[in-house]
Amino acid sequence: MDSVNEQINRIDSYLKKELGDSKLYELIRARIESLNIKVLDGASFAKLYKDLTQSNDFPSGFYRRSDETVYIYRLKDNTTIIHEIIHALSDNKEDKLGLNQYSNGIGRMFNEMATCYITSKIIGSGNGGFYSKDYHSAFKMFLSTMKMEDNELLQLFFQSENWITDELKTRFNKNNPEALEELITMYDKRTTHEFDKNRIIELLEESSHVNGTENDERYVENMIQYCDSFDIKPPDRIKPRITIKNISEISSTGLDSWISIDT
Repeated sequence: MDSVNEQINRIDSYLKKELGDSKLYELIRARIESLNIKVLDGASFAKLYKDLTQSNDFPSGFYRRSDETVYIYRLKDNTTIIHEIIHALSDNKEDKLGLNQYSNGIGRMFNEMATCYITSKIIGSGNGGFYSKDYHSAFKMFLSTMKMEDNELLQLFFQSENWITDELKTRFNKNNPEALEELITMYDKRTTHEFDKNRIIELLEESSHVNGTENDERYVENMIQYCDSFDIKPPDRIKPRITIKNISEISSTGLDSWISIDT
């Protein structure tokens, strides 16, 4: 369990430094003290996971809400250990798990995106276990257009109260307060035929224009990454980034494009 305790300490140190809410931090500390973690051998873990999911492909660990337990198999997979412990610490034991709001039935995938983002911050990696580039880039665009810093995200994530408030809806798009729930609900459909990748772009572009963040570097870079992950064209206002091997090639590409020089 030494490696597990090391990851718990990493989570604790990060939250103590970044959370910015002493009362909420003490609540999380209490949750840390009562964490239920079980390390299983491969055969036991595989049987448990298959019984729960009917899947023969199993991860390094998972959090089971019904018994409030983190089950771990691969002790060297620090990313998964941190990810699943964060799930456990964000469970209010009632109707909210991180950004998954059970009371209104939305936020399952936004919660996974946020958990991956927080994990990436703790381990110092840009990936943090994201399922694909579009999850990563879409969530970062959401943070950018909301002008949301990490401490605010952490507070929304770990607080027991509903995070999808009227104030936050208006902040996302004051001209269309229902747009935030539409964005969250659309990502809940990510693995179904109902998911509309272009509608995600429309919702984020509308929000960024209303909030004046459409030219924010983080937003633009992640919009390009999002579109790349689906092999679709970015909005017309965003110039494609062109990688140039030789400085003499600039004349043939034009100077109005996003350019990175690889010498």
